[in-house]
Amino acid sequence: MSFEINPFESNPGWDIIKSLYYYYGLKDYLDFWYHDHFDNDKIVEIEAYNFDNIQGDKIFWEKVLSGQLLKGQKLRLKNFQISSWFPRKPGQYWTFEAASAREYAHSRHIEKVSTNGIVFDIYGKTLMTDLGGIGSVNFNKNRDFALVTATASGMTDEGIPIVCRKNVWEQFEKEFASQNKIEVDIDGILVNINPENSSIFLRAGGVPRVAILVNSILNIKIKASALKIDVCPWTIFQTTDKYAPYGFTYVTHTMFEDDIAATNRWMTRYVDEHNGQTILTDYDEDLNYLNAIFPLNDVTTGAIVDRELMTYLQRINKAFKRT
Repeated sequence: MSFEINPFESNPGWDIIKSLYYYYGLKDYLDFWYHDHFDNDKIVEIEAYNFDNIQGDKIFWEKVLSGQLLKGQKLRLKNFQISSWFPRKPGQYWTFEAASAREYAHSRHIEKVSTNGIVFDIYGKTLMTDLGGIGSVNFNKNRDFALVTATASGMTDEGIPIVCRKNVWEQFEKEFASQNKIEVDIDGILVNINPENSSIFLRAGGVPRVAILVNSILNIKIKASALKIDVCPWTIFQTTDKYAPYGFTYVTHTMFEDDIAATNRWMTRYVDEHNGQTILTDYDEDLNYLNAIFPLNDVTTGAIVDRELMTYLQRINKAFKRT
């Protein structure tokens, strides 16, 4: 007696195969395997630092901004650090306008220099954050796809956006839970970040909204790293100063080393010392550390509608025009 098995009908063996195929992202893995062996020039490979010591983040964004990298391109990042945070405005840091804003802030708006580094005045902080590409956000990872960052330098704001399947994120999360700093090799495909999946705080004019999609846990290779990872929690706040009615502030925070409570105290103290009245935004989707009236979670979940937010932004715009 013989039995014929229709692979398109549900049966325990076929269900296991399908589950494994999906879990490991075999389609994407085999796609890269094919190109590795037969069509290698279709994969753009970017080292964290090349032989000329040029930063890989810079190479990636220069290629994106010049149109050399387009949607659907296969990419391989080698020896990049992984940050669980995400740039507030991905890619803006590498634009000419951002570099000019940071240079102007350093030349005109340093408030003080201490052993802990440079502190800008409210105008300098606004230049660095709103125009200069400084600022990071921490998105909730309990989604089918998580947003993280690959960076060569350890500075999240400068990095490359990564959209990874939940099981890929779980591989990273295991390392982070043990306070491990990691570097990775990643195979992925350049995709657009859908407008409905990004908040108003991620919009950077003139910079394509792109990320590298990583669909398979077989397309990552995790290695230990000693490089520290820096993020920049930030906020917008309203002041009582008619000449500077709104301002930004941020502070550099080193993951696994700095106390987030101390970071938040520094920011709220800066707001208080600069005539702060109301904190408008927060940087963490899970925890509204700063008791902001527009917390990131409410923006991403739609609890705050765009119309409501835009009305407030128009008020900010009018306030600046009066000054």
